[in-house]
Amino acid sequence: MRFSDAVYHSGFSVVDTHCHLNLDPLWENWQSHHLSAKNHQVNFWWIPGTNFETSRKAITIASKEASCTPFIGIHPTEVAESDFDAEQSVKRLASLKQEAESLGVTLGGIGEIGLDYFRLAEDDFASRQDQRLWLRLQLELALGWGVPVILHPTMVRAFGEMENMSIETASKLRAAGIDVAIQGGFESYVPKARIVLFEAAIAAANGLSFEEALATITITPARILGVADRIGSLEVGKDGDIALYNGDPFEYTTHCTAVIISGVVMSEKPR
Repeated sequence: MRFSDAVYHSGFSVVDTHCHLNLDPLWENWQSHHLSAKNHQVNFWWIPGTNFETSRKAITIASKEASCTPFIGIHPTEVAESDFDAEQSVKRLASLKQEAESLGVTLGGIGEIGLDYFRLAEDDFASRQDQRLWLRLQLELALGWGVPVILHPTMVRAFGEMENMSIETASKLRAAGIDVAIQGGFESYVPKARIVLFEAAIAAANGLSFEEALATITITPARILGVADRIGSLEVGKDGDIALYNGDPFEYTTHCTAVIISGVVMSEKPR
């Protein structure tokens, strides 16, 4: 059996870490889109809200599909386009959290949030201030609720709407006591997917400790998915899915020398 086949038959799963089934045009037929992705071995979906309505839709989807995890939050462009009331907005998000809990749904975290000055006029300082205020309030909610924040790829290219990105965001959030998971990236012009391991490596080179960076792509995502009792760390009784390296896994010159899945050696070929 080829290594790729062994991985497939072992129950290897793909996680869509930024799936807007709760937005048009996917929302109207989200169940069919969900089934289509599932047939292509996508087994977990993280669904971020962009405003109160889409956050509620994310919760609705998760209440019907256990494989889907909702994130609630207000996207910065939504703040700029609405009548912003900080106190009432926080109360509405808290109400959404309670609504999720009443349906037996566990929030994955706060999202989709951030700062988005790219679409603002250069002299629109009021909207920038609103975005900063709302970002701070939502990060405080994440800290108070004990839920993580999912970061876009650390190595995202710093131009266009990402021109003000920071490779220190992960370390600053951890320093504030907020758990962080990091997404993988995709280069559309190649096309190819970047390796999430190196996204964490950049975070480790910019403020995170080795253990903190490793957690962003192992145990923290496992907790969000609700499978930390099986995977995400090396402990007695867990699945025994292990990658072995001949050096620091965050170094480009290091090779993966063996892969073990469910306690069975699947490959000993250096890669």
